[in-house]
Amino acid sequence: MPRIRFTVDPKLPRDWADKPYRKGTEHDVSADEADRWLRRGVAEIVADRPESTIEETGPEPVEIPDDWRDQHHMARFALARKLTDEPVDSAAAADDVIAAEVERRARPA
Repeated sequence: MPRIRFTVDPKLPRDWADKPYRKGTEHDVSADEADRWLRRGVAEIVADRPESTIEETGPEPVEIPDDWRDQHHMARFALARKLTDEPVDSAAAADDVIAAEVERRARPA
């Protein structure tokens, strides 16, 4: 939903007289409504602002259980697919992906 700021007091239809559209006010409006006010030259798009101040830290790391080698091969497939974008088409390939990730995590940073 675009956010617009009115640069002048817009002429409003009677049925919109109760809307708080005044010069200097900002409003979230539909794309069609934003386009209408922009074409009339009475508003401008407000630059995008971050939606929140919460710092994103990225996705949560995938947990690898200590007993991953003892798990069913389908569980190992699922785990390996979370760790790589490469196709995992055998239990051996899944084990290789998981082992490589365990080794990578064990290395000092």
